[in-house]
Amino acid sequence: MDRHLTPRVVALFCWAAAGMPLVALVIFMAAYRFDVGRLADLPSIVGDRNAATTLRWAGLADLLAYLPIAPIVVYLHRRLSDRGPDLIRLLTFGGLAYVLLGSLGGTLFATVGPPLVQDGSAAARVTFAAFANLVTLTLWGTLELIGLGVWLIGVGWLTTAENRVFGIFGVVAGIGSMLSAARTAITGRSVADLPGPLDFVVVGLLGLYVPWLVWLGVRLYRERSQWAPASEQEREAV
Repeated sequence: MDRHLTPRVVALFCWAAAGMPLVALVIFMAAYRFDVGRLADLPSIVGDRNAATTLRWAGLADLLAYLPIAPIVVYLHRRLSDRGPDLIRLLTFGGLAYVLLGSLGGTLFATVGPPLVQDGSAAARVTFAAFANLVTLTLWGTLELIGLGVWLIGVGWLTTAENRVFGIFGVVAGIGSMLSAARTAITGRSVADLPGPLDFVVVGLLGLYVPWLVWLGVRLYRERSQWAPASEQEREAV
């Protein structure tokens, strides 16, 4: 039995991981004065010195939004390890890579962004644009989504035995994550840049990740031992 990470505690992490990105998004929007046009042009914040502190908090909120995923990944590593030890190690690597790369992006916005915003010069604007592309396209738009996709597809596939719909839901979200990563890598468009219907479909599939997390939390909260290793289930049955 888990002595530190019980299913109900992990369920709370699932719900936190589903809700905290929305908080970070609202703070980011506040930094851009809730102006969608400015938010689409990230360097437009440079020179708005009053927004520097808000941007720092937005980056920190984004950093914190990724962290609850780590205990979920570790918990599922243990619960699913008997179904393919080598595979689950790969999935765990993908899940933790998602946490690391995503939180790194938030940290960069919190530490690199505010000084450039306060500087306000043309050079600062160019630098901000370059670093924003590094975060939104390279880290958030491509690399982290590859790790997330690997984790979701694998966990979804491994859990189809308990609940086929839940498992397929995770696989579809994972495919959406991989397609979103490929889309950003090929087109240079961020996840928020949606010029056509196909873009909405791809990113929409990725968006299934959030309700999947909520569903995972509900399952863990209600059915505590459903993913216990086979050996542990046998001991409990005795």
